[in-house]
Amino acid sequence: MKGKYIFEKNDGYLQLDVTGRLDKSELLLFPESVLNKCKKENINKVLFNGLELSGTDLPTVDRFIIGEKYAELISMRLKLAVVWPKEHIDNIFQTVANNRMCRTRVFPEKKAGIKWLLDKD
Repeated sequence: MKGKYIFEKNDGYLQLDVTGRLDKSELLLFPESVLNKCKKENINKVLFNGLELSGTDLPTVDRFIIGEKYAELISMRLKLAVVWPKEHIDNIFQTVANNRMCRTRVFPEKKAGIKWLLDKD
């Protein structure tokens, strides 16, 4: 494992802080872990905080694959806000996931992600 993962239950959402070096194979495993934790905590909103990760400039094909995988596993079960370094946001992940009925958005700051998560659907 190259990264460190910390779940934190907040009022109305679950936050997952990820630090260290980004590993695509680990990133593909997150949906199952997140779903299990959400089920246990009876929460359906998640803030994935990747601001402290290094190596976040993923190739387009990886963003596409990750978007597909998240949509396949999460689908409409969760509302997912991803907080990612601004310089590495290109909306590929978000577009792929949304086109496959996954409620997700990518934000450059936590405050905006939390606001979107807690807005009424």
